[in-house]
Amino acid sequence: AVDNAGNVSLVLDHGIPFRLLSAAADADGDGVADTTDNCLLTANADQADFDGDGIGDACDLNAYNDASLDVFDQFPLNNGEWYDGDGDGIGDNSDSDSDNDGVLDDGDNCVSTANVDQADFDGDGLGDACDNDSDDDGVPNSLDAFPLDAARAADLDGDGVADDALPVDNCPAVPNPDQADSDNNGIGDACELGSLPLAVDDDVTTAEDTAVTFTVTGNDSDPDGNLDVTTTVSTTNPAHGALVNEGNGSFTYTPDANYSGSDSFSYAVCDSEGGCATALVNITIAPVNDAPVVGPISAPADPVAIQVMVNVTAVFTDVENGGTHTAVWDWGDGSTSSGTITYASGAGNVADSHTYSQPGVYTVLLTVTDNNGGWGQAEYQYIVVYDPNGGFITGAGQVISPDGA
Repeated sequence: AVDNAGNVSLVLDHGIPFRLLSAAADADGDGVADTTDNCLLTANADQADFDGDGIGDACDLNAYNDASLDVFDQFPLNNGEWYDGDGDGIGDNSDSDSDNDGVLDDGDNCVSTANVDQADFDGDGLGDACDNDSDDDGVPNSLDAFPLDAARAADLDGDGVADDALPVDNCPAVPNPDQADSDNNGIGDACELGSLPLAVDDDVTTAEDTAVTFTVTGNDSDPDGNLDVTTTVSTTNPAHGALVNEGNGSFTYTPDANYSGSDSFSYAVCDSEGGCATALVNITIAPVNDAPVVGPISAPADPVAIQVMVNVTAVFTDVENGGTHTAVWDWGDGSTSSGTITYASGAGNVADSHTYSQPGVYTVLLTVTDNNGGWGQAEYQYIVVYDPNGGFITGAGQVISPDGA
């Protein structure tokens, strides 16, 4: 075949194609005829050929005929250099510190890897930074769980306990850095099937007369991971309250009315293999002050003349069963008094007297306060007071009398 430039392409019978070039042909258009162009398909009018191999620098894969092809050569114009490992602009062949770590190559145990400390654990003259087997135990660092310990290499579960050196990991496939072994049989609790669960005591606090719901299994565990919280049951009952099992490892405790102090009960929890453990729940019930309860006031039901002493009494109870109490009588005429208190074993009595100077209908209010600030009240309606010297009232009209008068 002949192209427009007069070049002839042939295929010989052995299958190798070649071209017969026309004297006027210039395939790359660089002004140099193809018959003399040292880069037929790459324009290079200067025909530079540094290494004199007949292939122009523009198309020569190794223009300086050094140890590296130009595409990888960091110094393509220097046939004595081709690589700069530390990137300092000085080729490694002439760089006295190839890894730029401050240690000259002739004394550096890792010439191409920076290692200022020159650490060499196995003392083989090859620094740890570039030594593929730093502890010289025959196991490459990439496969050695303990690259700086020649006595250990394997740690399948990565828990820091070796599988191939004493003491050997008692659960080689299950991480257990604590190596706990409750029954001392050489098999760690973390991987021993049939191990009993572990139940831990609990502390609970509530206030007097206040129910509390809590979970007891949150700090319990099972070495096999088979703890079944739905098996949780109480094995003893509290002495001073009621207990309800919520069925999910939780209980609700309601202290007895007005009880404060301590209480406790035991529970058991099992795993799916039938192993069980027990623990104690300690409950603290904080006291809450109960106010006195003041009972009815006893007072004269009939009208009382002015300047005549009125005697009143009232009872009260206080479940705290202790301490001291004060009482205040409000007589309804702007005056108050404290009265006399007697108290024992949770029950008390308040008595007092008063003389009214003006006729009227009076409401009497009694307030009893304990030494913790709790208080209770009772009211009496009504004490009717009249003036016997007031004479008679004549005329017509109506009288409105309040209830109880």
